[in-house]
Amino acid sequence: MKDSGEIYAEFTLSKIKASLTHEPLSEGQFESIRKVLLATQRDQRHAVDVRLFIPAIFRSYYILLFAGRDRRRSTLELNRVRLSRTFHRVIRIINLSTLTLLSFGLAGLMFWGLYIVKSAVGIDLIPGFHLSDWVVSVMNGLSEVAQ
Repeated sequence: MKDSGEIYAEFTLSKIKASLTHEPLSEGQFESIRKVLLATQRDQRHAVDVRLFIPAIFRSYYILLFAGRDRRRSTLELNRVRLSRTFHRVIRIINLSTLTLLSFGLAGLMFWGLYIVKSAVGIDLIPGFHLSDWVVSVMNGLSEVAQ
């Protein structure tokens, strides 16, 4: 007994032969088409391939069920584009995060350097307040909370 794939291939080939009366295909071309229709290579077959034919009184019905991994070229290309876009977005987020952290770090270093220069020159912007004393008191407060 022929499997459903062979029946489908023979049916399709008979339709092709019937429609090509003026310029028929060679046997090699028909064999190539048959191989494609049969999907002779194991990786080309569907994981689920169910073909049912239901004869009725006045009409006939058929049911096809194919299931498996989508290997169409357009779908594979779409998945590659999505992966590429995701990768570029992740790289962009990493770059922006790194740039932001470096900017804040550089701004902090510049502020601290200007503060040291201001202190060395002897400029007192807020009388009685020194940033170094405030930082020490904040650190002491944090260490007391941690204990």
